[in-house]
Amino acid sequence: MHRYSPSGVVPIFGGLLTVVGSLVSAAVLAFVYALIIRWIPFIYLNFLATLGFGMGIGIVITMLVSLGKIRSPLFVRFTWLLTLLFGYYVYWGVTIWTHGHWQHGLQVFSPLAIKTFAEVLFEEGSWGFRNGDNVSGWFLVAFWVVEFGILAYFAYITAVANIDLPFCESCNEWTETEKGVALYHATGKEPEWDRIRLGEFQSLLHVPLLSASLSDYVRMDVNACPKCPNSNFLSIQQVKTTVDKDGDESTKETPLIANMTLTGEQLAQVRALVDQAADAAAEAAAARALETEEAQRAQGIDPNDMPRIKVD
Repeated sequence: MHRYSPSGVVPIFGGLLTVVGSLVSAAVLAFVYALIIRWIPFIYLNFLATLGFGMGIGIVITMLVSLGKIRSPLFVRFTWLLTLLFGYYVYWGVTIWTHGHWQHGLQVFSPLAIKTFAEVLFEEGSWGFRNGDNVSGWFLVAFWVVEFGILAYFAYITAVANIDLPFCESCNEWTETEKGVALYHATGKEPEWDRIRLGEFQSLLHVPLLSASLSDYVRMDVNACPKCPNSNFLSIQQVKTTVDKDGDESTKETPLIANMTLTGEQLAQVRALVDQAADAAAEAAAARALETEEAQRAQGIDPNDMPRIKVD
């Protein structure tokens, strides 16, 4: 099996656009975040603001990477780290402003000013739980570490969300994703998937298509270049949906095959096999329906004699 591997290309303009745009956006988000943390003292809203700050950084990076046609995972991760550190640094400077030090202007962004401010907070604290003293000392430091960890995690998972998206180098275009080309009534442990990895696509006919909604199934996705027939990729995902005690659903996807390269002929073969399986499933369903009708008639029941519902 040949798998897509990013070329590592970073166009000069695209790279500059991504870095500069990410840093500017992080500064704006940091400003808003600092104001929210300072003037909306509700811990749940503060937590949501932290999530928003982190995800905002990652979303901007993802958008700019796509626009700049960056094909280097290393560059994406470098941009994430640089932007995260810069945004958090700006947040600390703006926080000094929000504590009544506007008159110091841009001096609040000096490393010495931030260090001095952090030492003051370490001793005196800046916020506290209801009916309690301000949180200070190493307990406050622990909150800072957790805060930074949350920012880093959510910024990262959003920044690298499309890091494996295949790119057509000959057309200089991102491929387009077609999710759910086929859904299979399977667990992902079937031996057919190993055969498909070896190019034995006929094995797709041995896995039944999904005929009803299930929490566990296997999904086929295809990526293809919108301009040429030469960049095609096949992915197979094991999908598992769970419901927690509160009734909230969460979906976990586990790749069985990730961006397997296909020729135009192989992609056509895969699509033809999917259509063939769908036609066979439809014929089988029609045959079962006919057998049911014949059984009903044998029992003296008219299948067309359905209960009528009166509509006012």
